[in-house]
Amino acid sequence: MSETLPRQHGNSLSAAWSIAADNQLREQLEAGFQALVGAGVLAGGGVSQTGAFAVELAAGTTLFTEGVALTLGSAIPRTGLNASATNYLWGLLTRTARDRSVAAAVDAFSFVLTHNATGIAPNPLSIPLSVIVCDGSGITSITDPAGKYLSLMRHGRLVRSVAGGSNVTLSATEARYRHLVLTGLLTASIAVILPLQPGLEWLVDNQTTGAYTVTVKGATGTGTAVPQGGRSLLYATGADILPILSGLAASGANSDITSLDGLTVWPRDPVRTVTASGSVTDADHMIRADCTSGPITLTLPTATGRAGKEFVFKKVDSSGNALSIASVSGQTFDGALSPLMVAAQWDAVTIYATLFNTWELR
Repeated sequence: MSETLPRQHGNSLSAAWSIAADNQLREQLEAGFQALVGAGVLAGGGVSQTGAFAVELAAGTTLFTEGVALTLGSAIPRTGLNASATNYLWGLLTRTARDRSVAAAVDAFSFVLTHNATGIAPNPLSIPLSVIVCDGSGITSITDPAGKYLSLMRHGRLVRSVAGGSNVTLSATEARYRHLVLTGLLTASIAVILPLQPGLEWLVDNQTTGAYTVTVKGATGTGTAVPQGGRSLLYATGADILPILSGLAASGANSDITSLDGLTVWPRDPVRTVTASGSVTDADHMIRADCTSGPITLTLPTATGRAGKEFVFKKVDSSGNALSIASVSGQTFDGALSPLMVAAQWDAVTIYATLFNTWELR
């Protein structure tokens, strides 16, 4: 195989500096390109049948991974496909050697083909190449999967109508846009289907109308629902499309972020003042306790399933009556059993739920 992006190094008058500087710059550029566009096919990429259950990837295919583009010098075969199944063909291009000691260094790469029946990338850098259907006697179809082809320029905004009541599969060209604006009148809940190639991300802006749901998903997985009038920053895992950020207002007014990479983000709501005992709810953040009429006990919800949820309690009166904070199911405060006492005027305590289903003081 031969490289299509030759590397340029410094001149011989400053070779010692040039080698180190060029290597550092090259690695930064490669890492940046990898983060931006992932891995895929830039040109060629034809897969053809060579036997009853055998195929090959054409010579001349230009692949992009690890920040570099390389062209196959010869066809790569793959045999032993599952005879009575849908086969997903994957390619993996890896750097096997790098020589940083000389300016004319040429890196070595290896390329292997694999297949599976799950459609899930066997490696984060695996490149989807073909979907091959066999019926027991031979291959019946070979098609290109979504996400096979890459553009080195993944940017821009695409406005796409998804009107109607049918699922919409975006083309490989459409899926290259980072900002997807979905429009149109919905007549039923739909799925918008995107490539599952790991590393791909999209800002999805749901500007549809009609009281129906838009779920962004891949060929597998359950996907992520994007609320009408809202935006979600999504990413592909290889098996599903999940949120990095969701609950963002489409425009104008502020909006609470409701999830961050699958974790609940607890909102901080207005202050509440209490004069009698009662329960604390997820809607609370800061509670001012006026114990003038008598001692007050506030009972927390369970810490289980509330990791990161924070409460602030302050005693605002000058009486000798105490504020008690009680937990449920024997859940502790910094390892001690409840209740937690706040006795003096203007004293305050901040607690939060841990991943271990307990409460801790800040």
